[in-house]
Amino acid sequence: MEELRNRLAKLNTIAEHYGVSVEKSKENMAEHKKLTEQLEHLNKQKRILTQAIDTQTRKQEALTAEKKRDLEQLQMRKGEILAKYNERVIELREKGLQIRDLIERAKTEADDGL
Repeated sequence: MEELRNRLAKLNTIAEHYGVSVEKSKENMAEHKKLTEQLEHLNKQKRILTQAIDTQTRKQEALTAEKKRDLEQLQMRKGEILAKYNERVIELREKGLQIRDLIERAKTEADDGL
């Protein structure tokens, strides 16, 4: 028993030298367990949030891809409309020139007939 007391005294001396209390071991273990549980809880929350962020990121990427396709389709449609518009302008210009030629020819023939 005396040997056990001597060992405990040496252990306390060493512990005091390093600033550690042997009596607080149970308290430290309880605190460690509590902190470990909190850490596990925080890690679980982190996983949940990371999954939610990943899900939202995938949704946004899908929406972006869809909007990009829509924009490309609109740009193609715009190109088609512009091409038809330009064709129509050319047709109208040609018809306008034909009408002007007809008017001028009619004037010329009318002047010759008088």
